[in-house]
Amino acid sequence: MPVQKPSLGPILLLGRCAGVEEALAVFGHTVRNAASVAAALANSGDPDTRFAIIDASVPIADAVKFLDGLAEIRPHAAAVLALPPGADSSDRLHLDHARALGAAAILMPGSDPATLLAALARKGYGGAHRTRRAMIVDDTATVREIFRTMLAKAGFDVFVYETFDAALESPEAIAIDLAVLDIFMPGISGIEAIRVLRRGWRGTKILAVSAGLEGRMEASTTLQAADRLGADRILPKPVDGAALIATAQELVGASISRAA
Repeated sequence: MPVQKPSLGPILLLGRCAGVEEALAVFGHTVRNAASVAAALANSGDPDTRFAIIDASVPIADAVKFLDGLAEIRPHAAAVLALPPGADSSDRLHLDHARALGAAAILMPGSDPATLLAALARKGYGGAHRTRRAMIVDDTATVREIFRTMLAKAGFDVFVYETFDAALESPEAIAIDLAVLDIFMPGISGIEAIRVLRRGWRGTKILAVSAGLEGRMEASTTLQAADRLGADRILPKPVDGAALIATAQELVGASISRAA
């Protein structure tokens, strides 16, 4: 009995992507490889296009140009960053690269790309309805747990970090749709975190929250600074649960159902 081909649509490759084309062909997937942005976009006309794999050697500016063009043609297509042989997915250089592209995942050298894409498809990537990913960065454990519970009940996959430094080192903190940031934290402050997110995290919306600094700075002052630096929304602490959920859904929405 012939093996049924998973419905992944034609898969776009930009750059060398060593071994990927051959690995996908084994499973009968249609692969369209291109060395240039223009050629890759020319390959994206099929309405069933859902995924693009980008070699890590492609300059970020070219990759972003390709993804911006792809978004106009196929707004729900998802990108994957393919790492070169010997690379480590936890390396900050590669994590920053994936974040700059808004990549849904990192493809490790030698791993099966068909399996990775099928897993992403099951989670809704490449389609109009996928579970949104939120990260909460706050040095107060109680706040982290309350926010996590609220957003999880609203249909988000949620990742929590005590500091922004920890988020930067985490391979899970890619493809983040919403970052909920406290302003006063040890290490990298919320203000500096906004700068980092705005410089290099493609597609991430920012919700800044703060209670101010007791006896030294009002919440309104810190939140105004966050707003000026590019936070998409600001909320004073204590944050009302309904306001948190409504703001999160306004910024990035949520999937119809939780990912499997």
